[in-house]
Amino acid sequence: MSVEVDKFVSFTDVFFYPNNWEFSRTKSFMGHWLTTSGWVTLAYIIVIFGGQRLMKSRDAFKLNTVFAYWNIGFSIFSAIACYYLLPELVDSMQKTGFFGSYCYNNNYYQSSVTGYWGWLFVMSKAPELGDTLFLVLRKKPVIFMHWYHHALTFYYAQLTYSEEQAWARWSLVMNLMVHTVMYL
Repeated sequence: MSVEVDKFVSFTDVFFYPNNWEFSRTKSFMGHWLTTSGWVTLAYIIVIFGGQRLMKSRDAFKLNTVFAYWNIGFSIFSAIACYYLLPELVDSMQKTGFFGSYCYNNNYYQSSVTGYWGWLFVMSKAPELGDTLFLVLRKKPVIFMHWYHHALTFYYAQLTYSEEQAWARWSLVMNLMVHTVMYL
């Protein structure tokens, strides 16, 4: 199996925004790795339930400091991403109403601001799977809604980005707003 070089997104795409960011590359990246993400989602579910079983006979890990830094990092990221994505949602609502903002993407993904921050949002879903690992290692309950939400969001965020779904602007902003507060 050969993988074309443009299927990967480089370090500079992430950290030197917007100089090297290109929607076509991130869309290609998302589409290319979608099947792999399905397998990662399955592995996540297996690790969660297998991890809970392994932890039954062990003491809980004390990860309070690491967990606090983890949460504050996600809260800060969510606030910054929301800062960049919310104005476009408001603008879209003012210009096209709710229906238009939900149904027409109006180059949402091609914009160097919303496309880039939307992509970072999607990419953040992978490390966010670690939230559940913290619960497992600390022997906290993992409710259905928690693991289901993370599994679904991880996979579906990539799918909606690669298909340029207009309604994603709503789910991104709502998710980021909730996470800004929730992770504090």
